[in-house]
Amino acid sequence: MAAWYVGEAPSEADSDLAQFMEDAGLPPPPPVEKVALLLPELQTTVKSFTAVTTQFLRDKDNIEIALNYQAADVAWKYLGLTLTPSDFDNIQRIERYVLSLIRGNNEHPEFTAEITLRW
Repeated sequence: MAAWYVGEAPSEADSDLAQFMEDAGLPPPPPVEKVALLLPELQTTVKSFTAVTTQFLRDKDNIEIALNYQAADVAWKYLGLTLTPSDFDNIQRIERYVLSLIRGNNEHPEFTAEITLRW
């Protein structure tokens, strides 16, 4: 089973702890990774989506508006990925979720998130 590591911006408590340790002359605390296990039936979906994250169509302000499925299909074929209808539905769900984060990110520039997949 693949693990999906989700890194987040440090919380205020994390920042306070780091400052306390610095003031005490101690090394900073190690970063904490939050892990969500990825179900085997979603691995193809997530791998397919992460392979095409550069294939978004953008508007005049250079903001992502939709996944370019023609370009994505070329990438999926090149990688030898075969999608089922369920995979495709899940990719569209992820796309809608990511676009909602992007739109929210434009309204709240302090929000950051980083997702790293480790297989």
